[in-house]
Amino acid sequence: YFKAYTKIFQGEELPQPKSIVLATAEANNLAALASAKDSYTKRMELLCGGDTPYLAPRELEKKHAEAKETALAIFHGTRKMGGIECSREYAKRLDEEIDEAFENFKKLNDGKNIYNAARKAAVVTLVLLVFFFCRPCLVRLDVFCLSTCAIS
Repeated sequence: YFKAYTKIFQGEELPQPKSIVLATAEANNLAALASAKDSYTKRMELLCGGDTPYLAPRELEKKHAEAKETALAIFHGTRKMGGIECSREYAKRLDEEIDEAFENFKKLNDGKNIYNAARKAAVVTLVLLVFFFCRPCLVRLDVFCLSTCAIS
């Protein structure tokens, strides 16, 4: 709770005066949020972290949904003060933070897709091959255009 209290008082502005009960409820919810988000992050790191191979997008979405559900269950299963309304606000915040983290995990996973990197090289190679094999035709066409232009 002390970490949550210090988080509340960090920053450039002083917080609004609150009762000790309200501050404790806020600290409870912040601790539950941090615990649930940490659970989600650790699980997703194991699935698609830096050293893991590329996951198909559908598989990643499925694993994200499972990890998100587990994180929300951890949040809702943690005893908190402040009632449902206070808890709902932090649950919404948790949901938004998880979705934001998922976007980062998707980008990390997409970077591991070797086909994305190979696609650019394949397109360049294909264009070069087309020009290489069509070069004789293009040269004849250019000569033909030059000869007809010279006659006119």
